Amino acid sequence: MAYSEKINYCSDNLLAAWPLIAWLAQQDDDGQNVNLLQKSFSMCDPLPDKNGHPLLHWAQGIWFDLAEGSFPYPSSYIPFALLHKKVDLPPWPTQDACWKSSELHKDWGVRFHGNKEDVRYTIDYGDSGISLGVDWDSVKLVDKNDTRSSKASTIEDSTDVVGLLTSVRDAVSIWYNITKDVPCYNISQSAPNVGRMANRRRKTKLPFPLSPSSLSSLSMVDGSNSFYGALIQTEVIDYSRFDPAKECREAMIEQGSWGMLCCNDEMNLVITEARGMGNDFFWPPSHPKSVRTYQDMISNATFEPCPDPYGIYGYSKEPYEPLSKRLDAYYGGISMKGHSNIVFSNGLLDPWSAGGVYKDNINPTVSQESAFEEDKATIQNITENDVIALIIPFGGHHTDLMYSSDSDPRCVTEGRNVEEAFIARWIREW
Repeated sequence: MAYSEKINYCSDNLLAAWPLIAWLAQQDDDGQNVNLLQKSFSMCDPLPDKNGHPLLHWAQGIWFDLAEGSFPYPSSYIPFALLHKKVDLPPWPTQDACWKSSELHKDWGVRFHGNKEDVRYTIDYGDSGISLGVDWDSVKLVDKNDTRSSKASTIEDSTDVVGLLTSVRDAVSIWYNITKDVPCYNISQSAPNVGRMANRRRKTKLPFPLSPSSLSSLSMVDGSNSFYGALIQTEVIDYSRFDPAKECREAMIEQGSWGMLCCNDEMNLVITEARGMGNDFFWPPSHPKSVRTYQDMISNATFEPCPDPYGIYGYSKEPYEPLSKRLDAYYGGISMKGHSNIVFSNGLLDPWSAGGVYKDNINPTVSQESAFEEDKATIQNITENDVIALIIPFGGHHTDLMYSSDSDPRCVTEGRNVEEAFIARWIREW
């Protein structure tokens, strides 16, 4: 593959950074590499002994939320929903993370050899002279037995390695330092409020669920495949001093209701449960190598009930099967024969679009790449009774329901026009 200035290096740089972090954290070098990681990521404290997983968890935990906030203007919508702070993400935050707030877009000498889809490849790291071999969830130094010499005397002297690591830090800083006043990073926090919630969870009587994106990141790096298993760690409670209403109100104020809703409604996405498996920029894989299909993932996954030991959230008493067909059977799934007058709007930059409704259940992100080039909204007729899928290529988390803006892409404006036309006709025909 020929690399040129037109290549988007951001995805390759991110994919290369994760094995490098894991490998650096494992080395016996009197703490030199660990110090490099601490300095590069502006961490308040050094990593635990030879354990890069907390840093991977931290640096990978924000991309879902950045993608949700894919709006063409500064917006506090996603930060306020998750952090309860009225602070803005920049316009197009995922792109900003790669192209403006960091130098992830630069060529840091990263070169892949092998098959990314099989998660079996070798990565060269520019002037460092380092080559790492990745085989599914393992990483090791590769001796190429060639005459290539490193331009850097030590890893810390490598412009490419230091540039790569600090670029990842700068990219995630648009979330972790969204308030612009963070002097150093506590990597035990997967988001500005998650670490605070985790600390409280260890001390308090109630467990507070996190978002599916944060939970999937947690399961990916801690070796488990449970969204909620890590959260069921509670103390013995003194019921004489326990006020369920008070505790529930505090939970709602501090975190909101999204964690509870996502668990209760079984809103789990395959893109968060199956990550790092050759189709994205994450690593290591969240499942064993034997898991290659959706059915394999269901068979391999283990899940715990939604944590509610005191019965204050109103969870269903039915067995917890988050990837089962129970809800499909109850609500009809993608069978739309008995439905009418529905516009299923899908903004393709929103990761929730992976769970969207489409004609023949085919996500156009994969099948219609030209839609992004044309910036055009398209319609898929699912039934003859005005059940349609509306595809908005540059749509974030229901961008079409936001106020209109001069910055809106054409496809967003077209999408709103489609929705308005259908609703107006339904009203006339009522």
